[in-house]
Amino acid sequence: MDTLKNQMIWVLTRKIVQMDDWPKWGEKIKINTWIRPVAGPRLQRDFEILKDDKVIGQATTNWILLDINTRKMSRDFGYFSMESLRQKNH
Repeated sequence: MDTLKNQMIWVLTRKIVQMDDWPKWGEKIKINTWIRPVAGPRLQRDFEILKDDKVIGQATTNWILLDINTRKMSRDFGYFSMESLRQKNH
């Protein structure tokens, strides 16, 4: 779904990152990500950061879908494929 075609944009409203350890330059990490069940006008995506299969950090982002014309939040996530937003291991 093309959000701009539908006059909608995603806006990041909050980001929280907690790291227990930091990877060094060149070290490989893996990031798992998933969305929580949608409740209200916000979409929340969680992240798990791993190094050598050990969790070294976590993050959460909050997003809203904004109508470009009215500049109001939209609660209509229905035209998005929630399955595409749920993909893990990016």
